[in-house]
Amino acid sequence: GNLIARYQAYERALGVKTCAFSPNGKFFAAGSFDEMCRILNTISWKPTFECEHKASTVPTRLRIEGTKENDRTEDNSQPTAKTVKLIQPDLTKATPRIGVGMLAWSSESEYLATRNDNMPHSLWIWSPTSVKPVAVLEFETSICSFKWDPVRPRLAIAIGDRSIATWSKQDGVSMLQLHNNDWQDATKGIRWNPNGNSLLLVSKQHLLHVPL
Repeated sequence: GNLIARYQAYERALGVKTCAFSPNGKFFAAGSFDEMCRILNTISWKPTFECEHKASTVPTRLRIEGTKENDRTEDNSQPTAKTVKLIQPDLTKATPRIGVGMLAWSSESEYLATRNDNMPHSLWIWSPTSVKPVAVLEFETSICSFKWDPVRPRLAIAIGDRSIATWSKQDGVSMLQLHNNDWQDATKGIRWNPNGNSLLLVSKQHLLHVPL
């Protein structure tokens, strides 16, 4: 094929770690080792804005949710500074655990979810029309996987303690109770039913169907 455009955010450092087109084809998201996710317009192939993952952030609306009884939930209409948990990476490794290594677009390209690998407890949700995050979700354990509902803007999130959460802007965060003693492995992947009414959880050895 022909080279349409070329974009390079910076030089002399590890570059793009993950990337994805939005479902409507209007945007292209590139997560990099510098802890930034850049959203490019696919007409001009120039950045629309940069999603910066700060340990201390001031989003327009922030919701923090965990997985234990004493967890707190906050939903502030006024900007409030919060600090997310930061893990120092081993920079001596060839591919250090740093930077935006996971991202996913919602089915109608309304939202983009990202995880910065040295902030593994936090999930950032952005809108391609706003430079501030729509929400920052923080959990007690690391986020393993996340996947958007194919029908509506609802996100399923697999957490390291074998918990599952869902998020939507309308309903906030909800924790799903897994009533299955056989589900002992950490969830490695999530698959949605095409009609959006159930999930299939994937571990190393098992599958679990979860009606919603």
